[in-house]
Amino acid sequence: MISEIVEVDRATIYLDSEGSLTPMAAIGFTGVSAGRAPLEQKTPAHRQALAAAREGRAPVNVPAPDGGPPFAVVPILKGDVLLGLIEVETDDPPITDDLLQTLARFAVQAAVAINDAQVQQDTSRWQGQIDEALDVNDIVLESIAPSERPNQDADAR
Repeated sequence: MISEIVEVDRATIYLDSEGSLTPMAAIGFTGVSAGRAPLEQKTPAHRQALAAAREGRAPVNVPAPDGGPPFAVVPILKGDVLLGLIEVETDDPPITDDLLQTLARFAVQAAVAINDAQVQQDTSRWQGQIDEALDVNDIVLESIAPSERPNQDADAR
């Protein structure tokens, strides 16, 4: 968990899905869905920082926008491909360069985990398609007269 790695008060992890950022996980917010608010409900400073990190593929540190708490946004990248963003806030300014570097290292780990999950999901999808193809094969074989079926003894070897 990110709060065990770095000292932040609030954090949200956004994942990129077909060009749209979706808040997937949040900690430190009051209310169940406060950290998972859609981007449209974020402050202009937050939306600008998220867009800057997304487009620039680099961390963005915002000291204290409009008297609010300082926050930073760090991209989660697999090579040049944006997988998501990590947004963190702290009540005790400032967000230091050391914290940004730690968040960047965490983002690398998150990218590996996200990529592994996507590969697993793809593998599961392939397995489902293989199972469906085998089911169709069984149905086809059952519809063929026994004398016309392929030699099943050869398959057993």
